[in-house]
Amino acid sequence: MPPRNLATIAWNLGVHDVNRLRSVVRAWCQILDRSRPDLVVQDFGLISGLVARCLGIKTIRIGTGYTCPPRSETPIDLPWFTKRDENDGLANSGSASEPRGSATDVYIAAMKNIAVACRANGLPVPARWDEVVHGGPEDVLATLPLLDPYATVRRPSRWDGVWEGATATGEDRHADAAIRDCSSKSVLAYLKPFDHWREFFKALKELRVHVDLVADGVGDELLRQCDPDCVRLCSGFQSIPQAARRGMALINNGNHGSTALSLLHGMPVIACPLFFEQRLTAEAIDGAGIGTHLDVRFPDQFTTTLDEALFQKPCHARAKRFKRRHSKLFYDQIDRVLNRFVG
Repeated sequence: MPPRNLATIAWNLGVHDVNRLRSVVRAWCQILDRSRPDLVVQDFGLISGLVARCLGIKTIRIGTGYTCPPRSETPIDLPWFTKRDENDGLANSGSASEPRGSATDVYIAAMKNIAVACRANGLPVPARWDEVVHGGPEDVLATLPLLDPYATVRRPSRWDGVWEGATATGEDRHADAAIRDCSSKSVLAYLKPFDHWREFFKALKELRVHVDLVADGVGDELLRQCDPDCVRLCSGFQSIPQAARRGMALINNGNHGSTALSLLHGMPVIACPLFFEQRLTAEAIDGAGIGTHLDVRFPDQFTTTLDEALFQKPCHARAKRFKRRHSKLFYDQIDRVLNRFVG
């Protein structure tokens, strides 16, 4: 079952285990007591920020829209669930922490475990959900409105875009040699393995699409199924800005960062999601007409979907328009973010 809200995500990430949670809270107390930082920057992990605030240390929460929902006394469900059956989606990997009962039941159980862990370590007990997740005066939303699944219920709203890291910027100068000269029939692919890998690359070959592949965690057996005449294996980072300038499309698993970066460079995306969060991204770009959601569970649809995405749908032109409208607002705005919080 896909997680309905941040409380369910937190439950899956360890809040379900009260004994472990007590140890984690104790460890953060010790770390922060020794280091005494002026500021703790946290992501969707809750405990570091909660302990820091209990110790009087300022915090800032940074994350995508999915991991930084609007603040409220109780968790806000993803708006996606108002339109869909909760079983109509890709679920995260099952585990012993799979929540039982309703989202409300999970929230109540999570708050009880957090209370036990706080009391055991001499910390004040949060009474409401916003006291658990509250960061500074506002959160840093490292995303775009299009890719924020809470955008329709987020008030007030401010999105801070995506920022290229030092590695990406540094390697960008050398990317010309790394990425093949290409046409609209070439793609840059950042992919993890999935069940119908062979059929997927067979479909790309039938369409005569050349692929520069950055394989993440893909075993040799699957890689041998990629025809070297149309698939070039790349080691390490490949520049998305350089690929965009050559008119390539991106194929990924619906990862937030690479999708946002590609769109801000005018590069359409074919998203092949493996998990629920990635599906939200895939549906968003497909609905906006600047990308395509390819469902990896249905190999009989691969050829048709890829053909439409690469040769039929006007995604390239729409992605270029998206870049012109949004890149100045949301691309590489780290200085603006730092000035707002530090300057």
